[in-house]
Amino acid sequence: MSIKAFFAVVFFLIFPVVNSQEEYVIDWDIDGQSFEDFVLKAESQFPVKFFYNDEWVKNLTLGRYGNRPVLTQVL
Repeated sequence: MSIKAFFAVVFFLIFPVVNSQEEYVIDWDIDGQSFEDFVLKAESQFPVKFFYNDEWVKNLTLGRYGNRPVLTQVL
């Protein structure tokens, strides 16, 4: 296999993963919101699903993340 063919195969295998990273903008006020409420709202707004143990997020609240943060910033 030539070097060009190798890099072409690697590119086509990696491209879908890199391309699938979308920016989901949080357009509601999350300052002081509980993590569980945030998850319910995020799952209703975006095509994402959160999996966690209730004990991990029992008293977890969100802080201030600036104006219109993206989901990856908050997480």
